Amino acid sequence: METPNWTDPKSGGTMARSALWLLQEVGIGETFTKANLRDSFPGVAQIDRRMRDLRKYGWAIDTSANDASLAPDEQRFVRQGEPVWESTWHAPAVSNQPTSRQRSAAFEADDYVCVVCGIAGGETYPDIPSKTAVLTATPVNTIVGARSSVEFVTNCGVCRSGTPSQGFELDELRAELRRLDPAELSKLKRWIAKSRRIPTPADRLWMQLRRLPAPVREELSKYLD
Repeated sequence: METPNWTDPKSGGTMARSALWLLQEVGIGETFTKANLRDSFPGVAQIDRRMRDLRKYGWAIDTSANDASLAPDEQRFVRQGEPVWESTWHAPAVSNQPTSRQRSAAFEADDYVCVVCGIAGGETYPDIPSKTAVLTATPVNTIVGARSSVEFVTNCGVCRSGTPSQGFELDELRAELRRLDPAELSKLKRWIAKSRRIPTPADRLWMQLRRLPAPVREELSKYLD
């Protein structure tokens, strides 16, 4: 089967065309920047994310997070994966619905509380006294190098409402951690150790203030000035 040209809109969706761009414009072992990618796909929203999706299908693309020889804005095309542009190719079905065992494992790992707000199942929301928290297991796609896996975390109905399934690249998170200053890193370590964010007095006041009517917030703003 003849490989289509990446510039042809009929060659497939954005992910497929970005795969072809890597093969035809970059080449295995060569480097490119996000600016190169965006310039090649002007007006295409989330082209970076569509290219990252290739890693789920065996494509290896290194960044400075896992290759110290690369500059922060550089990436290297390391290995070709599945031919995502072929008409006969279909993404493997992945169930985002947890089994009973996966749900129980997520709840146990997260101490039976929502990882976002910390509320436990059956507890009443402090700011919604009429509503009781119901816990659910939410899928999270994690990408490590060329490997992708779906794990589940505990959310309450309020924190999960309207939030799509998320995905994270471990290498990018590690790079973000290295950019934190010592004070911020120390604070984050405390939160991780306690499995929850520890709000400051200012945080607690902000949570109260943001629920006030606009005229009252304006009055308090003037008071602070």
